[in-house]
Amino acid sequence: MTPVSGIWSLAELQARNAASAGPFEIIFDVPTMWAELFELPVGGVDTQTPHDYDELYFVIDGQSRFTADGKVSDVKRGDTIFVRAHIDHRFHDITEDLKVLVVFSRKEPEA
Repeated sequence: MTPVSGIWSLAELQARNAASAGPFEIIFDVPTMWAELFELPVGGVDTQTPHDYDELYFVIDGQSRFTADGKVSDVKRGDTIFVRAHIDHRFHDITEDLKVLVVFSRKEPEA
């Protein structure tokens, strides 16, 4: 059952990530949106492919480079990133362990 509301500590989400042995853990998933905690270590490889929905990233901690649609940017703790659906994007050259909040829309964008 989907919660009406919720509060999750970063420590709780990191523990769930560690238990799942993956780079991300779904925080919540409701009909209009879903959110994940995405973690990659120094030197880690981001293997994501373009998504069908718009997404918003908030860098909780860490530092890396981020490429979206061929444009490369340096990103660090406190930065917010928006990526349109179907755009090739990834984190790379990770110099500090990344902890990123990712929020996905559930509405497919209009052409």
